[in-house]
Amino acid sequence: SFDTSVSSIIENSCAINDCHNGSQFPDFRVFKNIHDNAAQIKALTGDRSMPQDGTLTQTEIDMIACWVDDGALDN
Repeated sequence: SFDTSVSSIIENSCAINDCHNGSQFPDFRVFKNIHDNAAQIKALTGDRSMPQDGTLTQTEIDMIACWVDDGALDN
């Protein structure tokens, strides 16, 4: 689910200073923006071009992909 798995990944790896924390579009501190960009988040994390420092584990990438494939729900 978003709350138990994906939100902490986004919060700690994407919605950070000099990234998607309001200083760069889209602002990933807002769920609607995450939801609206879910397919792109899946693609960019899947090809390891996001986050820029490439610190996501394969497990985290898989959790994002699963969440998106399940409809990117706010749950």
